[in-house]
Amino acid sequence: MSYAAHDHQLQAYYSRRATTYDQGGEFDAPKCGALLRELAPVVQSALIGRRVLEIACGTGIWTKVAADVAQHIVATDVADATLEQARHKQLAPDKVEFRLADAYALDDLTGEFDAGLAVQWFSHMPKHRYDEFFAAWHRRLGPDAVVLIADTQPDEKLMHKAFSKPGEPDAYQKRRTTDGGEFEIIKNYFIAAELRDIFGPRSKDLTLHWGEHGWWAQYFVPSRSIR
Repeated sequence: MSYAAHDHQLQAYYSRRATTYDQGGEFDAPKCGALLRELAPVVQSALIGRRVLEIACGTGIWTKVAADVAQHIVATDVADATLEQARHKQLAPDKVEFRLADAYALDDLTGEFDAGLAVQWFSHMPKHRYDEFFAAWHRRLGPDAVVLIADTQPDEKLMHKAFSKPGEPDAYQKRRTTDGGEFEIIKNYFIAAELRDIFGPRSKDLTLHWGEHGWWAQYFVPSRSIR
C-alpha cells in the first residue's frame, strides 16, 4: 500500500468513527478510561503554561485535558469529521483553536508555539516518514520546545491481529466500523529499546516512560536535527 493510500484509509476510518469515538467505544471502555487517567496528569504536567501545537487531535479528548493548564492550543487534524466533533466539546475559543492541517506539512500553520503534543498518533505513522514528520514538526515548534508523544501499550490480543507485508517495515491491522466499513491501517507496536532508537537521535534530554496502560516520551527539540 502506498503512503497516500494509507493516509486515505486512516482518514476515512477515523472520519467514519468520529460521531461514535467518544461514546460507547474508545474512552468509555475500562481499559481506555484507565489510559486517560494514567496519561492526563502527564499531559498536564508537561504543558502547563505552554503554547501547544497538537498533532492528530481527533475528537479533542487530549485537547480538553491539555486545555485545563495550557496557555493556548492549536489542535490540528487532517479529517474534517473528527474536528467537527472536537468543536462540540465547546472549549474556550480564546484558548483553543481547532484547525485542519497535514501533520507532514506544517510550515504554513500560523501561531507561536513552545510545546508539541501527539497522543495515539505515533503508532499509525509509516516508519519511513519519521524523518519527514519530525523535521516538519520540530521546525514549526522551534529549538527547546517541549514535546510529549504518547500511545497505548502493546496489547497482546490486538498484536495478534497485526500482520506484515513483504518488503514493508510497518505492521497493519484490519479495522471495522459499526456501520459496516472495513479499513486496513498501519498499527505499529514498540518495545522500549525501539522507542529509544527512534527518539534518541531526534531529541534533547529524552525521558521515556513505560506505564501500565501507555508509554510516553518527553523531550526538548534540539537546536539542530541529528538526522
